[in-house]
Amino acid sequence: MISKFKYLILIAVAGFGQLVVAGQDTPDSLVNGKAKHEQVVISYGADTLKPAPVRPTSGKDWWSIFGYERLNELVAMALDQNHQLAAGQSQVKESEARVNLSKSAFYPTVRINPSFNREELSANRPLPFDVPAEKVRYNTYSLPVELMYEIDVFGKNRSETEASKFRLKSSEAMQQASELDVTAAVARNFILLLMLDSEAEVFNRTREARKENLDIVTTRYDAGLTNEMDMQRARTELSSVDVQLKNIQIERREAELQLATLTGQPADNFEIKSDGIQYLVPQMDPVSPQMLALNRPDLQAGKFAVEAYKNQLKNARRNRYPSLSVFGSAGLVSAKHDNLFEDDSRNWLVGANLSIPVFEGRKRQALLDISEYQLESSAAQLAQNEVVASQEVAQAVAELQRLDEQLLHQQEFLEAAFRTADLSRQRYQKGLVTYLEVVDAERIVLEAERLLVQLLGRQLLGTVNLATALGGEAEQIYRFTN
Repeated sequence: MISKFKYLILIAVAGFGQLVVAGQDTPDSLVNGKAKHEQVVISYGADTLKPAPVRPTSGKDWWSIFGYERLNELVAMALDQNHQLAAGQSQVKESEARVNLSKSAFYPTVRINPSFNREELSANRPLPFDVPAEKVRYNTYSLPVELMYEIDVFGKNRSETEASKFRLKSSEAMQQASELDVTAAVARNFILLLMLDSEAEVFNRTREARKENLDIVTTRYDAGLTNEMDMQRARTELSSVDVQLKNIQIERREAELQLATLTGQPADNFEIKSDGIQYLVPQMDPVSPQMLALNRPDLQAGKFAVEAYKNQLKNARRNRYPSLSVFGSAGLVSAKHDNLFEDDSRNWLVGANLSIPVFEGRKRQALLDISEYQLESSAAQLAQNEVVASQEVAQAVAELQRLDEQLLHQQEFLEAAFRTADLSRQRYQKGLVTYLEVVDAERIVLEAERLLVQLLGRQLLGTVNLATALGGEAEQIYRFTN
């Protein structure tokens, strides 16, 4: 007879609060500014799922709330060796270099331009007096130091530098958003492995039970107490479990390969030990939902991008004004190299230049229009991202609430399925029904067990979605309790 694996799911009714993001209100099912996800206590088989033993070590180590040391190791590998993150870090360094480039406009340009010229003047060259000219050849040795500096009268250089600084901040925030995306992808694939391993445990137990059933049916068939159809059904059910286990192995390998890519590891020898779900979904209370726009790195990047475009627009407007430059040159000039360094070879020049734009075919106006449209586009995109962020939080919270309710009903369904399977086996052993009724009852039990594992996995995935929707700042947004 199949051993009965009791599942106990105790779920408190979850109360949810209102989350405010950039002036957008989430559904009225949220109350008093807090969203509370109550703890779920689950026991199955001889094991009881317990709260995760590990708390987040820093504000960004949100993945450690799940309590799996292997997940922590995989995330560390991804943050260190993921090629996409490495490319993003190079882009951040490029933005830093562009800040230094814009700052260079505050300093004068100093050059040393040594030169040598040999020139021949034509005998037919025009002269101011009507006298015959002759061909003349001469050399010019020059060793000047030249200086040029544009005075930032209208603040063009200042606005350009401010724009580059905000672009740097936006680039850094986008790198943090990429890190959040990568760590979330690692967590999701790792949770998928846990789900598949737990499903494999269910199928392995089912396989043992169906192997035992096949032995019983075979014995009854040999004794003439049942027909061949029952024995073939028992064999078919056993084979179907083997097929499902093979499918799980294939899906598990695909998840492992995804993790290998995310962590930057060679796929050939990359393997993760079978584990299964061991801990409860973390209990969490978002305590500062108003800080969502501050915590989400993609929203931070959007705000910095808007500020950068504002300064770019200022620069485009100031670019229509005149520019004032001063210049100077001092050095040595001589026709012969042997007296180049004599006192009489000294030469200098000082001057100023005022450039007033008059007509350039509306070039500067077009640049101004481009900057205005870029600012409008960036501001609209930021507003859209804030709306999406609010929707993602509300959706994640609602999903966790719905899963709690599903688990509550799943407990009732699973207990009823176990009772039905027990009665079917007893009726079959007494010869009251055919083996077909036992098969149907055990299929229902198997599907109920699988659905429980899938619901637990979806709770873990929903927690990942909520953590990423809130920016991944675990200690600032959540209160985790054991």
